[in-house]
Amino acid sequence: MTGGKIVSKPRGRPFAPGNNANPYGRPPVAVCLTDTLRADGQAMAEMRIGKKTIKGMNAQLVSLRLWALARAGNVQAAKIIYDRCDGLAKATLEVTEPPKLTVRVIHVPSPYDKAGNRIAEPPGDDEGEE
Repeated sequence: MTGGKIVSKPRGRPFAPGNNANPYGRPPVAVCLTDTLRADGQAMAEMRIGKKTIKGMNAQLVSLRLWALARAGNVQAAKIIYDRCDGLAKATLEVTEPPKLTVRVIHVPSPYDKAGNRIAEPPGDDEGEE
């Protein structure tokens, strides 16, 4: 406070004309997660299934493991396979006739006057009160 007045921070343009604290904007992201996942999917690896060692790309090994889980009865693995191969199931709704809808408008007077003073108790449901 200076002299009884509140001094606030400037709004809008806090920098002098021609002086921008970030003249080039946000720097671009160097590596995106999707690109990293795709690159790692192409990398070679090996995986053991039972007594057998399988070599291949990571993406192929994940696919083999997912199919093995589905064949063993894992419902979530089977759902992932079907969702990826066939696409997500679309929800459909068949309507033969439009529903009948009744709208009833009830006017309830405000318990306040124009000045905001309470003039009456708001109407309520008197059922169940003792």
